Order: sequence, then structure tokens, then C-alpha cells
Amino acid sequence: MITEAVENGGGDMEIDGFEQKPEKVVPDGFDVNYLKIYYGKLFPYTDFFKWMSYGNDGKHPGSDQSYFGRREFSFTLENDIYLRYQSFNNLSEMENSIKEKCPFKIDIGPVYNVDVSTILPWLIMNLICVLPDQNLTEFE
Repeated sequence: MITEAVENGGGDMEIDGFEQKPEKVVPDGFDVNYLKIYYGKLFPYTDFFKWMSYGNDGKHPGSDQSYFGRREFSFTLENDIYLRYQSFNNLSEMENSIKEKCPFKIDIGPVYNVDVSTILPWLIMNLICVLPDQNLTEFE
């Protein structure tokens, strides 16, 4: 705050003034190397795996071993590249994939009743079979 005297005989008055701010230590742009360090040393893979398993991590007899593998994850990579239908059968598979891809964002998806890795080929297979039939009949 800057203190100035008021001309009409009032006393000292505090007026908001410009204060210099220190220079930024972190650059404005995002540095991908920070993500590599975070995923390499700080990301809580074990806790994340336990949380996403919801008690189906094999510690009790009624647990579903395929539960985590049926959960869909999606990654947003650099330049807004979006990877859907990511699934992992175990902790080490998830950890290796995250470290390799170094996603800017991880989205947690639903748990399907089938293995996530079989969903995409099934969709592509059906689209290949259905789309040509629709296109051929539209031009008759």
C-alpha cells in the first residue's frame, strides 16, 4: 500500500498502488518433462490400482479377478490425441503403459461386462459389415 496525504485537510489515506511482483520461476508453457518425472517417481500406481479395483484385487475369495481388466481408461496425449478403450490386466501393465504414453489426462471409464480390449475390434467388425450394405442400398 502507498500512503499519501489528502489535500482537503483529511489525514493520511492509504491508496492501492502498483506493487512489483516477482518474476515467474515456472515458464508459461507446459513442460512435458515434468510429466515424465511425475509418472516416473511420484504417481501412486499401487493406490490407484487398489482404488479402481474396488476390493476385487484378489485378497478375498469372492473377488472378481477380471474386474480391473474390464474397466475402460482413456488417455489424452500431447496435441489433444485421445486414446480410448485402454484396459490393463494388472498393476504392472497399467504402470508401463502410463510411463510409456505419458498422458496429459487420464479419464476413468466404466466397467464393462466384457473385456475392454474385445470391444473395439467388435465395433469395427460390425461397422465394416453394416456400412457397405447401407451405402449400397441408398444409391438404388
